[in-house]
Amino acid sequence: MVGVKDLRRIHSLDYLKTFLALFVVLAHTNWLQNNMSVGVFVFGNGLLRMLVPLFCIIAGYFLQVSIARGKAGKWLTRVMGLYLFWMLAYLPIWHGQVTGFRSLATTLLWGFFHLWFLIGMFFGGLAVIALHWLGARIAPKHALWFVVFPAAVCGIIGVLLQYADLTGIADIPVQRYRNGIFMCFPFMALGFLLRSRIETEGLAAVPPRPQALALSALGIFLMAAEAWFVQAHLGTGVMIEVPLASYLAVPAIFLLALQVQMPPQPVDLGLVSASIYFLHIWAFRLAEFLDVHHMLGLMAFGIGLPTLIAMIYGVTVTRRSRRDGLAMPAPGGMGQAAPVAAAVAAAVTMVEP
Repeated sequence: MVGVKDLRRIHSLDYLKTFLALFVVLAHTNWLQNNMSVGVFVFGNGLLRMLVPLFCIIAGYFLQVSIARGKAGKWLTRVMGLYLFWMLAYLPIWHGQVTGFRSLATTLLWGFFHLWFLIGMFFGGLAVIALHWLGARIAPKHALWFVVFPAAVCGIIGVLLQYADLTGIADIPVQRYRNGIFMCFPFMALGFLLRSRIETEGLAAVPPRPQALALSALGIFLMAAEAWFVQAHLGTGVMIEVPLASYLAVPAIFLLALQVQMPPQPVDLGLVSASIYFLHIWAFRLAEFLDVHHMLGLMAFGIGLPTLIAMIYGVTVTRRSRRDGLAMPAPGGMGQAAPVAAAVAAAVTMVEP
């Protein structure tokens, strides 16, 4: 198990984020949608739905550090900067859907495709920061409840809106419940809560590894069961965004990851995972231009090309730092890289302080 003072650089989270990024690429190849079956539905609409919540809980975990250090404003500025950077990077793809000011505002509010996560993280983080600030001034000893209770309410509302939409009770656009307030905020609040408890209670706040493993297994089973139940009653044509069982599975897996000791990565996995997540759509475009459309080919482009770019960039920064006599950044850290490097590296390193 990691010590409290070692939680700033947790190598297991670097490996976890890279693992999650690989599955994001798989999900976006559309292979699952084109080969739908009961098993594929349970996997894609059950187990794979842990990806974004896990990113969010990691983000909330590191946000707590930024708040404790008085850098909440810097955190928000950095996230918004990342969002605008990547929206600009994908402008050639999404600009065609803008027909006026209103559609532009809508696109920027919800984000292009996978970039919705960044703007969602911004609003989720803003909610955590604002509520904690309010609680610290009204009732300092109970400031966490000012974050946790509204987050729980938002999580419940998000799940209810989703199932009202899936069952046909109401016609609700997916963006109304897959967003920063009803999805990112609850999971970021969980990460914030866990880090806060570790800061005050030490490792006693973390359940023993066997218990975390058992809870993770139970959560994964319940997510699979929930997805199976949905397809059994609603068919395989629907999509689950926020499984109710993810509120057990995701924090359990995160707590388990905290207790797994992994060696320092030989390469900067923070940069690699960020590159895969944010560049794989452009990599898909190149693959399609070269007439590569099958799943394995898209996976090769979506993972291989961003990884190659990250490796080349990492070597370039290393050589430049040595030439200029600069201190090298720690693996997975922000370091003294250029703005583009900071944008890429911070994105899926969850904007660590």
